Amino acid sequence: MSETLVQTVHLTRRYGSQAVVDGLNLKVKRGEVYGFLGPNGAGKTTTIRMLLGLIRPTSGEIEMFGQPLEKNRKQILRRVGALVESPSYYGHLTGRENLEVTRRLLGVPKQRIDEVLERVRLRQAADKKVKQYSLGMKQRLGIALALLGEPDLLILDEPTNGLDPAGIQEIREFIVELPRRQDVSVLVSSHLLSEVEQMASQVGIIRQGKLIFQGPITELRKQSLPRVRFGVGDPVEAQRALREQGWQVSREEGDLWIEGLNREATSRVVESLVMDRFSVYRVEEVKPTLEEIFLGLTGKGESL
Repeated sequence: MSETLVQTVHLTRRYGSQAVVDGLNLKVKRGEVYGFLGPNGAGKTTTIRMLLGLIRPTSGEIEMFGQPLEKNRKQILRRVGALVESPSYYGHLTGRENLEVTRRLLGVPKQRIDEVLERVRLRQAADKKVKQYSLGMKQRLGIALALLGEPDLLILDEPTNGLDPAGIQEIREFIVELPRRQDVSVLVSSHLLSEVEQMASQVGIIRQGKLIFQGPITELRKQSLPRVRFGVGDPVEAQRALREQGWQVSREEGDLWIEGLNREATSRVVESLVMDRFSVYRVEEVKPTLEEIFLGLTGKGESL
C-alpha cells in the first residue's frame, strides 16, 4: 500500500465570514502526480499556502509524511519543494548563479546544482543570464530551485500559466517523468482539465472551497453516464410516444436523447419506435468528454 504523503482533515480557511477553503479532505500518495483542479478562485492557492505553512488554517488538520505540520513544520518542509505563482529569480544573474544563492541558503552540497540543471534540462543554458531565458526555461529554473533540497514532494501551483504550447508541453513532460525517474511525488494545481488529464494519475476537484471529487482519472470518467442519440423521422411524435411508455426523453436539434441506456435498453427503444412505425435512421452512443464532466461537476457558469 502506497505511503500517504499529504492528508488534510476538514481543512478550512476563513476570511471573515467567507470560507475560502471549506472542510477539505485531500490525500496525496507517494509515487503519483496528483492534479488539484478547479476554476480560478476556487481555493487552490490558499490550500497550497496552508500546506506550505505560509498561512495558518482557521480549523482542521494537515499531516505530511505521517506527521502533523503544526508540530513538525521545519522538519516536514525540508522534504518539500514548491513553485507557487511566478518563480523567484535574479534576471541579471545566470541560471547557475541563481541556484548557487539558494544552495547556500539551504546548505546543500555544490554538486546538487549540476544535478538539478541536468534534471530540468538546463545544463547548456546554465551560464546564460536568466533575463535571456524563455518563459518555459524560467519555469524549469523555478522547478530546479524547488528540487535543490532533494524533496520527496514537489508542489506546483499553475506551472504552465503564461506559457506557449511548446512550453506547456515541455513542463508537462517533465512533471510526468518526476515520480518514475526521480522518485519525486507531485501535487500540481491547474484550472485546465485538459492539462491535468495528461499529467495526473489522481485528481481532486475543488469548487468554492469544497472538494467535490477525489479519485483516479478513470473514476472521473464514470461520473457521467453516456447518452444515446436517436435520429427519427418524426421526432415530436416519437418523443411523445416514448414518454407515454415511461422513457425519459429529451429533444435537441431534431434528435431524441436518453441518458444511461445499456445495449438491451437501447434495442428496446429502437424496437418500440419501429413497432410504432417511426423511421429510425441513426442510433449513436455519445460519451461525455472529461471537460464536459468537469463543467458538470464545477458548474457551467464557472470561469475556466
